[in-house]
Amino acid sequence: MSDTAVLSFPLKGISVAKRPPGHHPLALDLAGLASPASQLTTSGRLRWLASRTPAESYHGWSMPIHGPGKGVVVAAADGQADRVRTGAVNTVALLIYATFIFKPQVSESGQPDIQPNVGNHVMVQIAPAQVAFYAHLQQGSVDVAVGDEVSDGSVLARLGNSGNTTAPHLHIHVLDQMDDLNTAELVPFVFASYERWDGSRWHRQTESLPKPGQILRN
Repeated sequence: MSDTAVLSFPLKGISVAKRPPGHHPLALDLAGLASPASQLTTSGRLRWLASRTPAESYHGWSMPIHGPGKGVVVAAADGQADRVRTGAVNTVALLIYATFIFKPQVSESGQPDIQPNVGNHVMVQIAPAQVAFYAHLQQGSVDVAVGDEVSDGSVLARLGNSGNTTAPHLHIHVLDQMDDLNTAELVPFVFASYERWDGSRWHRQTESLPKPGQILRN
């Protein structure tokens, strides 16, 4: 466990853990819920099939994202527009684009421009070789800047739908460094504390990483 990053749980309220196909096994997505039994959005299924589901109709939309604990902001990017509509057609089109067409631009220094893919984002150095990465943040919500010190309870931004994303959610992973993103590697992480729903009651979890599909509360 000594090489595993321990993060404070980033969302207040109820959420569901997800890891879509193609995601790294050391990364996790969180989407907001109104209750353990609720859908992700208040919009109907027909609107989703027609790709007319507004991003604002998702329960997780604009939820405050809290920092990982004590650390220093080492990267913060805002200004990319959120995808305002979601649905079946948009999902298929984005998957094709992200898988077969999208290629990140490379700067003169050789570093990739990650913002078109991850959207608005924040990185927080929490320990040597541990950089917590938060992606797909709501446009205009990033509330920290490089060099800011954060602690438990610090609000970094709000949950959004920017970048290559099919629905509003928070993407989290931890990097070993961010000076050279071409060679950076993901490292294991857990959440310090949260509750897991078993279908009838909540169970406290400590220093654990949720499994995809689990309903969570903090």
